[in-house]
Amino acid sequence: MGGAILKYIESCRIAEHDGLKVGVVKFKETMEVLSSAVVNGGSSETDALFIMQVPHDYSHSDPIAHACSVRDALGLPANSVGMMTAAEVGYVFNVQERDYDGSSAAAIATAGLSNHVVAGDVLEDWESRHLVSLARAARM
Repeated sequence: MGGAILKYIESCRIAEHDGLKVGVVKFKETMEVLSSAVVNGGSSETDALFIMQVPHDYSHSDPIAHACSVRDALGLPANSVGMMTAAEVGYVFNVQERDYDGSSAAAIATAGLSNHVVAGDVLEDWESRHLVSLARAARM
């Protein structure tokens, strides 16, 4: 994440909250974002984005409130887009910007291999897929 001059991103860093890593990106100006985030997800406008690491067995009675408390503890604005991942944020948090044929885009992502779910899949047999993911994670 260091070294490159980014067109849209003011800063990016890995923070820590309650012993887990949080990838934090602050934009130079309010940006349009399309995401599957738990906080301000969907199509939204934001000044910052964060991806918080949660345990593989994460189970919180109110994940939105939990993510908002992390956002607030990190001093991020209320319009921040907040995501959760069980991927190891300290190793796989990535920020990239690209220009192509007169258009620009930025991607902020993590990647993990233990979750046996593909974006867009209809989860008809959630329990079975969850067990496969847990077994795979246990071998890691």
